[in-house]
Formats: sequence, C-alpha cells, structure tokens
Amino acid sequence: MTKYPSHISIETFHGCNARCTFCHVNQWERKEGQMTDEVFDSILKQLDGWGQKYIKQTALMLNGEPLFDKNLEERLSKCKSAKLPNVGFTTNAQLFNEKRIAKVIEADPDYIVFSFDTLDKDKFEQNRLRLKHERVLNNILSFIETRNKMKSNIRIVIRHIDFQADKKEFSNYLEYFGKLLRRDIDEIGYTKVHNSAVKKSIDENLTDHCGTSPCGAVFNRLTIQHDGHVVLCPHDFNAEYNFGSILESDILEIFNSKKFNEIRLIHEQNKRHTMSKCKGCDEPELNLKGEMYAKYTPSGELFYANVFTGFDHNSEREKVDTKK
Repeated sequence: MTKYPSHISIETFHGCNARCTFCHVNQWERKEGQMTDEVFDSILKQLDGWGQKYIKQTALMLNGEPLFDKNLEERLSKCKSAKLPNVGFTTNAQLFNEKRIAKVIEADPDYIVFSFDTLDKDKFEQNRLRLKHERVLNNILSFIETRNKMKSNIRIVIRHIDFQADKKEFSNYLEYFGKLLRRDIDEIGYTKVHNSAVKKSIDENLTDHCGTSPCGAVFNRLTIQHDGHVVLCPHDFNAEYNFGSILESDILEIFNSKKFNEIRLIHEQNKRHTMSKCKGCDEPELNLKGEMYAKYTPSGELFYANVFTGFDHNSEREKVDTKK
C-alpha cells in the first residue's frame, strides 16, 4: 500500500547566518547554496494530485535560513497557487527589513515561525551566535505590526526554546507575546531544547543512547535537500541516509522505497538505537512527554503537542474553541 507523507520540508536554501550553540550547523559538510528552479518546479509537479490531499504542512526550510533564498516569495506563491496545504517557513528573523517583510506578507504564506528563544538578551546572544537580540525582536514586532496593517491572515508563531528545561521563563514569554498576537489564529510554541542528534541530551536519563521509541519523522516526513536528494530527516544534514534524487526518481517511489521501508521496520521494532544517526537523537522521547513542541494559543491554552505529525491548524484550533 502506498504511503504518503503528512509533512514535507523543502530546503530552498542551505546555509545559515547564525551559529546556534544547540544546532548541528558547525558539522554541515554539504556545499551551501540555493535550490534551482529545476529542482523546485519538479517537486511541485510531482506533488500535484496527491500533495493537496495528504500533506498537512508544506515547509520551505530545512538546514538553513530561508531568507537567504532570493526567490522565496515567488516560491511561497507557487505553493499557494498549487493549493498545497499549510505553506510557510521558519526563520531567525535577523535578515528581515521593512521591504522584505512586506514582500513576504504579499506572497501570502499560511504561516511563519519565528525562532526567538528568550526575552533575555544575554541568554539569547550566548546561544544564538552572530544574531543580535534587539534587531531580531524589532523585526518580529515590525512583522506583526505590518501584518496587521495589511490585514493579512498569515498565522504568526513565536517559538520559545527552554534551555534549562524548567519552564521558568515561559510564563513571562506567554504574557509578553500574548498581548501582541491575534488570539484567533496566532500561536506561541514551547520547545524543550533538544540535542539535534549530535549533543548530550538535557534529559539525564538518556545516556548511552537516547531511547528506542520509534521516530515519527521516518513515517510522516518527506525531507528534500536543496540539491533534490531525499534524506532521512532534518537531522540527516550530511545525507548519511540518501534515498535518491527527485530528478532521477519519483518522490513517492523514493518515499515508499525498500530502503526507506527497511528503516521504518527498524523503528517499528524499537531498534532505532542500532542506527548511527538515530541512536543519539532525543526528539522521540521528548515528544512522547509532550515536551518537544507544544503549541499554545496567545491566551495560554495548550492545544497541540506532537512534532512528528503534520499540523492541521484549523481543526486543532476548532477543538479549543469547541471546549469554550
């Protein structure tokens, strides 16, 4: 039976302006660069027909800062024209300026995620090397203001990363941004800092390896690097598990290939710790506890906490509204 991904990540640009301490950026070995139109257009062509039906999230980002992509706005518009669901991207916001903010809003993505870990300037700049707290925050505030002035319905997500894993900062974070965001569509995300499959886990119980729980990414996520190669997941940054190029094989054939299914079987058998890339990743265990990526309304209501499934914003928010 044909399997379909619920989440697709398309790396339109590989390379980043930041050197975050919790990221694997310093281990990247692939050549930096922008995805060609040939690769991008081929992806959209192959998604047509089933992508609109099965995909729940279309993310134009992977290992890098999407704002480096000079064609980002055009590509967002193409995805929207193709009626792909839930189109958007995640950014550190450093490269935004007034003109670029307006261009992105005019492209009309469904969402934008701002990775803004903390309101604490020192803590932010200690962990987000090369980024400036004041500039990033001002760009985020400018985006919110411009979105509202342009009467856009882009969903803004502000994501907090908890470096101490104690949630002490989160209440202040919720209060600050909760007053600024639209309560009907916007979100505030909470993420316990994970180890990006390369560092020691913040969970002291995960020592020799990071658990055996199956990872949802290998079942639900289609990860395409900027050269068109399909890899295991976002943490497979150097393509250790390369399943083939979308320029040479059909995307669905790659996703349903024998090689990919063999890896899924390893996960189903609770043996992911036998795989070099997977054994050091703490995301599946954190996700089981609802700590990997929890989503809150601006008023502070938790409404979703599963990073491995494509996210249908409307249906999940409707559940919250129904309870009221």
